[in-house]
Amino acid sequence: MRVYVDANVLLDFLLDRRNLFGRSLGGRAAKFFQETLECKHFLIISDHTLYELEKHKINLGKTSFIWLISKKIESVKTTERDKEDARKLNPSNYPDALHVILAKKAKAEVIVTRNLEDFVGYFPCSLPEDL
Repeated sequence: MRVYVDANVLLDFLLDRRNLFGRSLGGRAAKFFQETLECKHFLIISDHTLYELEKHKINLGKTSFIWLISKKIESVKTTERDKEDARKLNPSNYPDALHVILAKKAKAEVIVTRNLEDFVGYFPCSLPEDL
C-alpha cells in the first residue's frame, strides 16, 4: 500500500511520544514502520513533512531509521502550483491541505496521521495502528 506519512507519526516514533493517558504513540508508530520493513507499506515522505520535522529540530536524513527503510521511501517535492492548489482546497488549514495535494500527486492510497479530523473529506486517512 502506498502511504503518505504525516509528520506527527514520524514525531511519535522518533520522540517516543505518549498520548494524554500515558500510552505510547511511539510504539504504535514503530509497529507501522516495522510493517514497512516487512514490505506491507511503501512510504511517501514530502519535503513539506521534512520541513515540519525541522521545526522540531529533527533531521530525518541523519537517523538510522531512514537508512533501514530507505528502499521503501519515495519523496515528493512541493511546487508553487501545489501551494496554490492547497490554498484553494482549504485556506483555513493550509499545511494539511498541502499534505493532501502532495499525497494525491504521489498517488498515495492513504495518509497515515494522528489528526484524522484534518483530512476526513479531503483524502482517505488512517491511524498507523489501523493500517
